[in-house]
Amino acid sequence: MQLTIEVKINLHVPIRNMGGNHIYPGVSHTEKTISPVAAASALRNRQMKRDGLTKGQFRARRIREIERAKKEYKESHERADGVQLEEFVTKHMVQYDQQVVDDLVAYRKFPDKLWAAWKAGTLKLYYENTSSLDSIAHGMREVRGLNSKKEFLQATRLLRLDSTASAIVFDLAKRCRTFFLKADLEMWLANALDGDDDAILQATEALSASLASDQEMPKESAREFVRQNFTNISERRFAGEVWPNAREAVGLARMGRPGPKRKLKLH
Repeated sequence: MQLTIEVKINLHVPIRNMGGNHIYPGVSHTEKTISPVAAASALRNRQMKRDGLTKGQFRARRIREIERAKKEYKESHERADGVQLEEFVTKHMVQYDQQVVDDLVAYRKFPDKLWAAWKAGTLKLYYENTSSLDSIAHGMREVRGLNSKKEFLQATRLLRLDSTASAIVFDLAKRCRTFFLKADLEMWLANALDGDDDAILQATEALSASLASDQEMPKESAREFVRQNFTNISERRFAGEVWPNAREAVGLARMGRPGPKRKLKLH
């Protein structure tokens, strides 16, 4: 089997090798490329944010689940049988955590989506052989000789090599750097997931879950929570929508009084 290749970019980038700098055409700028492993991670993170599974949201949901377990305890038969609250909640949360782990199994399938996009021609996979200066001189080339999903995953190091790996797959995985162009990946990511993502609604729900357990949360703390977990929400959208809507959802006034309350003057 022959690997068909095609030179795509003709750039002049300095390469550091054997103590000297060498200028070669065709070598890609690393800041414009992304490895398949990093691409799979980016896709997974994008989907997890969309599904409300950021670190902050995990914490907020777990706090909410603990509160629900405490309420269930008051009406449970186990309470009458002498089971303590802490034991009841712990047992409930063990089941909850296991369900979360089971649900996350689906997110391990994201390398398959990269394979499907490459097979469809939506994403193009490139490689550079950096094992020697002579091979570096060939520059950046497109991969076009993989016949199966397994070969694609092995060549991109998304799947461990085994004894049946072909010579092409072995060379790509061991001697070459395989990558996508970031611009191509971003364009694909914009349409790879469902289009019903509502970041404002997700941020509001996550923040309201935190406010439910801490109604005295300062606005600045809430802003930092949203900054860390919903990076695409502007300060204006936070102040005008997320913060007031989250407060209203837990029974608070849409806008709290800034600073300490004023004391009435006595005449």
